[in-house]
Amino acid sequence: MINKTTLSLQIGETFKIMGKQIATAIKDSGLDLAMEQFVLLSILNSNEDIIQQDIAHILHKDKSGVLRIIDSLQKKKMIVRVADTVDRRKKNLVLTKKGAETIQKALELEAKAAERFLEGMSENDLIALSKALSIIKSNAQK
Repeated sequence: MINKTTLSLQIGETFKIMGKQIATAIKDSGLDLAMEQFVLLSILNSNEDIIQQDIAHILHKDKSGVLRIIDSLQKKKMIVRVADTVDRRKKNLVLTKKGAETIQKALELEAKAAERFLEGMSENDLIALSKALSIIKSNAQK
């Protein structure tokens, strides 16, 4: 019988290793992008109209932590804050050309790493893994 505690630790360790390898690939490519910045740029790349509070929820960080990441990306000229046309108090985060180019390169590196991580797995293995991870995520969010 499988020890569920050991399995839980193995899942956590696997994700940490995967994250470190992706971060290393990004760094080795010469991109000036920390892992948190990569994740935030990925979110902005996929969601045009997203507010800071939603980003904080996705990243599991408080708003001040997200603000630090946003400020660092703005200093690197990868994003800009643009006043909302309807609500001037609201600032929309928009990828700059540099930010869009950077995230595309980083996503390509992530995709290559994912291919390597999943090497040797059949389509059925991938379906089972996806289903199992969905269940684990759902249970963890309860």
